[in-house]
Amino acid sequence: FSPRFARGECGQGKGKDMKKIVYSKIKYIILSSMIIVFLLQGCTSFRIPVKQDSLIFQEREGKLPLNAGLFLSDETRTHVITERYQGADWNFQIGEALEPSAIKSLQKVFQTVSVVNKENIDSNIDRIISLRFGPESNFKHGWTSWAQHTAVVELVYSVYDNKWNLLWEGTSLGTASDTSGGKQIAAALLTVFTAQAVHNKIIGKTMHDSLTAALEQFNEQILTSGRDIIKR
Repeated sequence: FSPRFARGECGQGKGKDMKKIVYSKIKYIILSSMIIVFLLQGCTSFRIPVKQDSLIFQEREGKLPLNAGLFLSDETRTHVITERYQGADWNFQIGEALEPSAIKSLQKVFQTVSVVNKENIDSNIDRIISLRFGPESNFKHGWTSWAQHTAVVELVYSVYDNKWNLLWEGTSLGTASDTSGGKQIAAALLTVFTAQAVHNKIIGKTMHDSLTAALEQFNEQILTSGRDIIKR
């Protein structure tokens, strides 16, 4: 029987080891965060692609028996949502994501969906859907990477007959939030640049999720408040 166990020295030793582990982790997180902030301060802007590889929308009953044409202006296609954060501009390429997302979404409520331009409307097109981004669209970083980052997308829509006579118009709003802290710190084990890439990917997906939510709300409005107006 060892006198060390009688005095509880073994348990005290384990306690000290645990404290060292905790302190080292805290130091690592603080150091990683400082490195990331330092890197960001050296950049004036970031181009954030908006995730487009997961276009899944809710199946809906009661599709309208109409063929839709999707119209997006050049301004809408190139639209960028910009947030000023930590001395840099974060430019979300939301316009690039709208066409593929809107086509997949509107296919849930119309028989067919095709892209049209203003001059040439095919004779089989029954209704024209015009979309643009509203002023409520924005992105807000949390105070830290562990806080919630929030994206908001406002869509302004107009529905026309095939002669460009306005039938119905309104707005839909989508919101999404996420954090990047855990994955970002894990990526920092490799390089600071990897951590930045992980952060950009997460916030790009958050913006895409808010776009998806706005399109889902638009679909709901089409099949409820807009149904009779669009069909007439």
